[in-house]
Amino acid sequence: MYQKYEEEIKKLKHQIHQLRQVIGNVEANVYWKDEKGRYLGMNKALFLNPLNWKKVDKISIEI
Repeated sequence: MYQKYEEEIKKLKHQIHQLRQVIGNVEANVYWKDEKGRYLGMNKALFLNPLNWKKVDKISIEI
């Protein structure tokens, strides 16, 4: 039974990774907010386009 949960967790982690890859690399502005309307994150396109940058390996900002 424990192995079944481990396999499900592994699948979910893979799905999360794929979703992050899509959101991070799509050439559209993508952002998400919490239920109070506060920004929680954004993709690279939204962060880079206003600055006219081409590539960022890691983004760490606070709003």
